[in-house]
Amino acid sequence: GKPVFLAGIVFDITDRKEKQKQLEQDNIVLLEKTRKDEMTGIQNHRAVVEFLNDQMAISIQTKQPLSVAMIDIDDFKKVNDQYGHVVGDEVLRQTAQIIADSVRETDLVGRYGGEEYLVVFSQTKKRDAEKVLSRILSKIREFQYEQGFCVTVSAGISQYNNETLSEFVARADKCMYEAKKAGKDRIFFD
Repeated sequence: GKPVFLAGIVFDITDRKEKQKQLEQDNIVLLEKTRKDEMTGIQNHRAVVEFLNDQMAISIQTKQPLSVAMIDIDDFKKVNDQYGHVVGDEVLRQTAQIIADSVRETDLVGRYGGEEYLVVFSQTKKRDAEKVLSRILSKIREFQYEQGFCVTVSAGISQYNNETLSEFVARADKCMYEAKKAGKDRIFFD
């Protein structure tokens, strides 16, 4: 009834655990890269749309307001034509940075396309979003580029009204185009 000897095998899994940890870290970096716009460093189209979709669901559940703003750089083609695409890229980056630095951590800024940015203002009425956007427009207007020029942006705001995501964004987009038609460098909302 007494054991004569005890036998066992020991495996060193240190390498496997280190590789697993590295793979997990690589996956986090890869996920972040799929959500960031490479040019501007802000969220890309897919990431901002996913965030907006989540915020719409939260707004429905909590009955809290939700607003979005579509922002477009005025006469951006002229910047590229006059100063070149390298300078145009810098305008895209700087504009994104000004917008991102001007909103709360609970909000999200994403590059929606070309020279358009979408800002999701969580738990925010459109009048409050307008106040933030007014400051953003001023900062962008006042920023002087190395070549001696400044740019302006036009913006449109809409407040969520239990419609589809496409309808919600389209209302902000329509307001932004109305702001451009009215002379640019301004904000319109519905």
